Amino acid sequence: MSQKESFYWWSQRVFSAVLIPLTLWFLAIAGISLQDSSLVTISIILSLIKNGHVYLILFFGFLLSTHIRLGLEEAIEDYVHDPKMKLICSTSLRILAIKMIHDLYLWSLHSYMV
Repeated sequence: MSQKESFYWWSQRVFSAVLIPLTLWFLAIAGISLQDSSLVTISIILSLIKNGHVYLILFFGFLLSTHIRLGLEEAIEDYVHDPKMKLICSTSLRILAIKMIHDLYLWSLHSYMV
């Protein structure tokens, strides 16, 4: 295994381990917001976001998009054999990952401003 492959392999494992508690935390917040959409619940969630949880949400989005991108790049590397198609798929994947982080950032800014 080359050094680059080893790095990708280890980063996938580390991202997975870090994503487990972050996903549970994110689902807990989403569960609170979906369970009761009263004004009090929405204000609690917005206060959580305003009190520094924006960084956790952005960190979660970054880790999740990077984890997804690395996993799908492995699948592209294994199953797509045409070099042009590999380039198109990899480039599209990176653009989508950046778009996901950007949209999450805009969402967190909007939630912060409300």
